[in-house]
Amino acid sequence: MEQFFGWTDFDPENDAHKVLHGFLVMDIQDNAEVAQSVANAVRRIRAGESDSEEAGGNAYFCSIRPDGVTFECILDDMDDLSPQTLDLASFEAVLNAWAAHCRQRTDS
Repeated sequence: MEQFFGWTDFDPENDAHKVLHGFLVMDIQDNAEVAQSVANAVRRIRAGESDSEEAGGNAYFCSIRPDGVTFECILDDMDDLSPQTLDLASFEAVLNAWAAHCRQRTDS
């Protein structure tokens, strides 16, 4: 499992970016299909085809709405940074980059 992944606008001092990184590593893991599924949920919301979507896994729950995605850590005493909110366009771009990264790791 990937322990560090940075994207174009990644800011290691930004709490929302830290939480998103945790969501990728702990919940989506090395699964490009899961990343693509969540990106598809974001696209449905951005297109007005859905009012809200949810995704979750081992450590985080995320609520995806037209005004952004909110991450909440579901593990006690693990993350004092959440909840954090990120805009949909940034979230979708990071999910697509993560999916490509996972596919590249699988192909090599």
